[in-house]
Amino acid sequence: MNTINSKTLIKNYSFYGSSLGRDFEFECPDKWFDLIMQLSEEIKNQLELEHSTLTVYQVKDKTGSLIFNCASCSREVRGIINKYESASKEIK
Repeated sequence: MNTINSKTLIKNYSFYGSSLGRDFEFECPDKWFDLIMQLSEEIKNQLELEHSTLTVYQVKDKTGSLIFNCASCSREVRGIINKYESASKEIK
């Protein structure tokens, strides 16, 4: 993902902060930017309802599908992630 899109996501969603002692990188195409923004907003809203936090370790493309790796999370957050991972397959 390009630098501008990456910085926008990192600025707006704290769960994309530095992890493992390095800057966070989105290892996926820019065509998924809107999808990841929507995913991030839904996760943020769910975390606020749960009074919880999340650490995301990796967002990448694997064989044309979004892969969103994070620390343990609630079933609700995992459901949101699964929905958008599936949706990513439809974006050409």
